[in-house]
Amino acid sequence: MLHSVEILKLKLSERSGNPFSGILNDRVIEDALHRAKVTYRKRLFTPIVTLWAFLYQVLDADKSLSNAVKQIQC
Repeated sequence: MLHSVEILKLKLSERSGNPFSGILNDRVIEDALHRAKVTYRKRLFTPIVTLWAFLYQVLDADKSLSNAVKQIQC
């Protein structure tokens, strides 16, 4: 039986583009940031993009930061 993390890894490997948008959409993350009173500038690597890159890095077989950045730029 597959654990939920293994299932998520399998789903991510089968998807192209940004696989996290269906799991953690921008609105959910923005609402959490607002509730936590987090402020940030609108830059290339917003908290949302940073979270997606972190998830790529943690879940991918290649744990390098450069690979995570490459994945979010696609």
